[in-house]
Amino acid sequence: MTIHIKEEYEHLADGACTDRFPESGNHTINHTESKNMNFRQMAVTAALGAGAATALSGCDAHDYSNVKFQPNPNPKDSYELTVKVDGAPGLFKYAGASTTLQIANPGDCLPPRDPFTGARPRDAQDISGVAVNLTQTSEVTWKGEFSVDGLLEAPYYGRAVCRWNFTVVGVSLMATGAKGETVFSADLDLSQVREEKPVALYFNKRWYPRDPDNPAKGDVFYGTERSRYPGSTDADLFTITLSARKMAP
Repeated sequence: MTIHIKEEYEHLADGACTDRFPESGNHTINHTESKNMNFRQMAVTAALGAGAATALSGCDAHDYSNVKFQPNPNPKDSYELTVKVDGAPGLFKYAGASTTLQIANPGDCLPPRDPFTGARPRDAQDISGVAVNLTQTSEVTWKGEFSVDGLLEAPYYGRAVCRWNFTVVGVSLMATGAKGETVFSADLDLSQVREEKPVALYFNKRWYPRDPDNPAKGDVFYGTERSRYPGSTDADLFTITLSARKMAP
């Protein structure tokens, strides 16, 4: 599966009631494709830059754009993340990571829906990302720390306390981070984090450093199981292996 990264926002008419998605470093996600963005895509967006958040559509007189989700100052559910590359055709000079969390109780926490349209205010976010700082420990390995409870639970919208569900921790690697390069994306969901077992995800070498079929578009390729490449030999592929290890509180 691929998605395309665009370098600029679409031009939006002043005052129009539209979905809006935040910048992530030098990349933004294509507006049309983002309307069905899943957690994995959210993780990629966040890992590429400043963190991911999606806005729900609808028109409302209130401005919720100034609502900022706060990091949990005292997390108790933290893990060390290890990223290891095996067999890649070149080095990765750019590595980014983030977690993605979603509000678990939108009915109580988020602003109420419009009684006529059924839509929530456009600036009322229900998904957020927390950046994970990665430290490179060798040419092919990185380590970082993340928390399942990384966001503070609080009444951000003046209603009930917003509770958070952890969805994924995602990693994005690029050859140099230059415009148009392939983004190699790997992630762990909560069950994989809890298992604390290495998860190897496979990629085709031909996509490094750019997809030869789309050399200027900056495609995102998601790692998958070896069985998804029945026509490829091991020499055609490389892996990104992610593992999580529980840390003492």
